This record gives sequence, C-alpha cells and structure tokens, in this order.
Amino acid sequence: MTCAFCGLGWIRDICRMSDYLAHTRGEMWPYGSIKVKDRVRSSAQAGEPVLGTVTGAQFQAARKYIVAKDDGGSFECFPHELELLSPRFSWGRFFSALSLALTWTYILRCVIPERLFIGIEDLEGALDDNSSFEIYQKLCSYFGCILSCYVVGNLGEQQVGLWPILQLGTIGASIGLVIADPDQATLVLFGFTCYAWQQNKQFRDRLASLNQSICFRFAKLLLLTAIYMSISVVALFNYGSIELTIDGAKQKVEVKNLYATYSNQYYEWQESEDGKDFFKNLNQGWEYISYRLEHEGWENLFNEFSSQMFEDVGADAAKILDVDKNASCSEVKRKFRKLSRKLHPDKNPNDPEADSKYAEVVQAYDVMKQRCDPGKTEL
Repeated sequence: MTCAFCGLGWIRDICRMSDYLAHTRGEMWPYGSIKVKDRVRSSAQAGEPVLGTVTGAQFQAARKYIVAKDDGGSFECFPHELELLSPRFSWGRFFSALSLALTWTYILRCVIPERLFIGIEDLEGALDDNSSFEIYQKLCSYFGCILSCYVVGNLGEQQVGLWPILQLGTIGASIGLVIADPDQATLVLFGFTCYAWQQNKQFRDRLASLNQSICFRFAKLLLLTAIYMSISVVALFNYGSIELTIDGAKQKVEVKNLYATYSNQYYEWQESEDGKDFFKNLNQGWEYISYRLEHEGWENLFNEFSSQMFEDVGADAAKILDVDKNASCSEVKRKFRKLSRKLHPDKNPNDPEADSKYAEVVQAYDVMKQRCDPGKTEL
C-alpha cells in the first residue's frame, strides 16, 4: 500500500514477480514447498515441536525429508509435518529494497534543506572528517535505507519489526561516518539494514491482517496522505519556483523568496495602525461570540445570525423594487412588471447600466416572491 501510494507500485510488482510465481506453486507460506538447508519446525515427534535443518530427501514409496535436530540426532518425516520458520531470501525483494533506498534517499535530499547542517563539522569526534554536506547526505541515506527495508520487509506474506532494523542501521550509520565517500557509506548502511531485515523476518499472521477494521485502514490512509502532502509542501517550498510578470517582464521567483517577501509585508502591516485595529476588533469579536456561546448556546446564536442574514437580503430586495419588505404579492408583482418593462434590454439596447439594473430587479423579485404572504394574491 505504501509503495503504491508513493507512485512506486510498479517497481514493487516487477521485483515481486518471483513471489507471484511462487504463489502458484504453493511456496510462499510456512507449509509450502520444503527444500534442503531450510530451517523448519517439525510436529512428527511426540511432545513439543522440534526445530532443525533439512539435510536431505528420500524418494521411495512416499517423499520424506531428513531433518537434523538442533540438539543432536536426526529423523525422517513427511512434508506435511514440516513448517518453515522464516520466509526465504528473495532477490526480487532485495533489489526492490535497494531501489527504494536510493529513491527515498534522493527524495529526502530534495526535502531536507542543506542549510540546517551548516557548521555541524565543528563538532569534535568522527564528524571532523565529514563536511556538513556529507553529513547531510549520510543522514538522508540512513532514513532512506531504514524505511526501504521496513516497507519491503512488510509486503505480502512477510513481516519484520522496525526496532532491529533501527539498531543495526544506527551501527551502519556510525561506520558510514568513517567512510569518506557518501555513496559507499550508503551501500554499507544498506547492507546492515538488509541483514537486520533478513535475520528478523517472519511469516505474517494472515488472519490478523484481514481482520483490520475500516477505521484502522482509513486512519492509516489519512496518515500516509498527511506524510505525502507534507513532503510535497516542503519540497515545493525549498525547490519550487513560480513564473510571475514583474514590470512587464516574465520572471521566475523561488517560492521561499516569495514567502519571505509576503511574510515581511504581513509583519509590517501587523505593526501598522490598520493591523493593530484589525486584530483588536477581531479579539473583541471573538470575546463577544465566546460570551454569547457560553451564556446562550450556539443554537440561539445561529438562529439569530440566520434571521438577520435573511432579513438583510429581504430588505435589500424590497429596496430595489421600491416596496415595503412586508408588501403583498400583488404589490410586488405589479412593481416588478413596471420596472422590468422600463429596464428591459430590448428597450435599452445600448445601455449596459440598464442591463445590470434589470438583472438586480429579477433577483430581487425572486427573493420577495419567497417572502410575501401566499395567503394574499399569488405571484
């Protein structure tokens, strides 16, 4: 889901082609096809399940496997009595994780501004051998490798925890600080995170994943949407530009410079007399509304606001038709006919002001038609 949401679902499907083929052969679950050197759990022995390694197979009357027990000795058992302890290594997943690591490292370098790391080389210790730009690159690689191994390690039937990847990833990042080349440091870091993923991967509890509630799935989608939008906004702020026409010439202005200009103008206006009056009135209005809500409730306040709003609309409509706001339907209709004949576009072909007044009269008539007393003459 995460890969598809980030626009990389096609990479996931290509790299998992071997997994899809293995599905058809029944090799993707713990009770799938058993091979030599697989770590297995056997239920053939009486008592507790036995852990061991498959050392060979016999093809006589029925297919049997020879399992060497961890505590010594060996025994024979049928395929249905064996269960894989962990998923097998997949080159498709490996290259998928590597592709995602490089992609997300690049995205993070686009999102995180370099100026945050200016002067960090002044710290004592191993950081002395790294410039601020190299530390910036290695930090982006750190998060990119961890995220890629965690995401790919939780696709399909596999699952892996984040904590072991973080532990070995931190060790790999520490070693990477000693390596001068940031690209080589990225490969070393990926090797550590990939090793942690392979050593701690397990089969997913399929029923638990199927029983996720709609609320949980929706909350996960909202979280991914928020992360995606945050990354997009930060990238646009740091590297985006807008084409504007300034003094008759088209110029490209960086978004962050445009933001700085508008921010300075806002702060200047905020300190001016107009700005101070605006915020003073806004604060007084908020205190008045809060007081009314506390003592009268929001329902009474909303009804009063609605009645005043529609009252103002009716008063404006009555003013345009030159009638009383409580006028009868026949009076409103008579006045409308008089004004419409006077202001009709056919009688004023070259008068744009008459056209706008005619439109106002029609709108006012529609308003008054809903307000007049239907018990009197119908419109």
